[in-house]
Amino acid sequence: MRSPRFSSSVLAQEMTVVMTDLSSGQSVGTVTLTDSEYGTVFTPQLAGLPAGLHGFHVHANGSCEASSKDGQRYFMQHGVLACGS
Repeated sequence: MRSPRFSSSVLAQEMTVVMTDLSSGQSVGTVTLTDSEYGTVFTPQLAGLPAGLHGFHVHANGSCEASSKDGQRYFMQHGVLACGS
C-alpha cells in the first residue's frame, strides 16, 4: 500500500488510499475513508481481484514496512480486532 493522498488538507474529512498488489506492484484501485456520524466509512473501488471473500486490517501507525516499529500491532476500535494483535 502506498502513502495516502489527502483530498485537500491534512485535516480533511476524507482520505483516499491507493491499494497495490504486493506481488505485482500494480494498483488494484482505491479505498476512500470518510468520517460520518457513525464512524469511519471505508468505500473500496477495486478491480482485478480473484473471486471470493477478501478482508483487510488497519495498521496503528499507517506503515506496512517490515522495518516499521508498528510490527504486528493493528488498529483496534473498541477491541474488535483480536487477530494478529
